[in-house]
Amino acid sequence: MGLFRWLRTVRCLVAIDSAVMHLAAAARCPLVAIFGPTDPAICGPWLPDSLKRIVRMPLYCSPCYRSYSGVLNCINPGRLACLQTLSEETVIEAVTDLLRTAVVEP
Repeated sequence: MGLFRWLRTVRCLVAIDSAVMHLAAAARCPLVAIFGPTDPAICGPWLPDSLKRIVRMPLYCSPCYRSYSGVLNCINPGRLACLQTLSEETVIEAVTDLLRTAVVEP
């Protein structure tokens, strides 16, 4: 089974801003997308809100896109705090909420 077909069977996928996240969106797979230095308004999955949850830290320095130039270019004293401070509980809450409310169309 190919990845796209498999994604059509998944109840909820957790992914970072990546090609797999966008492939999951194309497959209309319920998705919890984790964002750090990128902007979900620009790079986010093209899915209705009913099929996605965006998880990110609302920091003064994010989005910045600086991690692509290396961690030393991060302007936050916490160095990539946009990712380092995300808790597992936050992601689990997003998954739980999505699983409770998502309606997947055939």
